[in-house]
Amino acid sequence: MADGFKILAQAMMRDSGSGNLPLADNALDLIYEVPSPSGQRFATRGNSQAIVSSISVCHVHDSSAAHEYSIRIVEDVSSPGFDDKQYVIYNKSISNSTTDVLSLGIGLVSGNGIYAEAATGGTAGDPSDIAITIFGTEVV
Repeated sequence: MADGFKILAQAMMRDSGSGNLPLADNALDLIYEVPSPSGQRFATRGNSQAIVSSISVCHVHDSSAAHEYSIRIVEDVSSPGFDDKQYVIYNKSISNSTTDVLSLGIGLVSGNGIYAEAATGGTAGDPSDIAITIFGTEVV
C-alpha cells in the first residue's frame, strides 16, 4: 500500500456560520477530520488512519496585531465534548508576518479531528489573519 505525504487540510480562521467572515474570538473551527474508510478495497477496515507530520500556523498580514491561537485534538468530532486535556497548543501568541511550524507526529483514526481557535490578542486585526495547513499521510 503506497500512500504519500500530502496536504490534509488548509483553512483560514473563519465564521463557522457565514463562510468568509472572521471567526469570532475564541470560537472553535473544525480544520480536519479523518474520513471513514471508502470503496470496496477498504470495506473490511474498521477505521481510516492518518499521521499528522506537521501543522503550519501563519499570521498572513504584516499590519495587524499579534494573535493567540489554540489547537485541540478530539476523539469524536460528532460529539467533541471539549476538555482541557485535548489541547496540543494553548493560547500561543503569533506575531504579524510570522509562521509557526509544529512537528508533532500525531496518529489519528476515523472520527478523530483537529480543531483550532484564534483570538485577536490585541486591539487590531481579526482571526482571519491566521492560516493553518496540516500535512501528513492518510490511509482511507
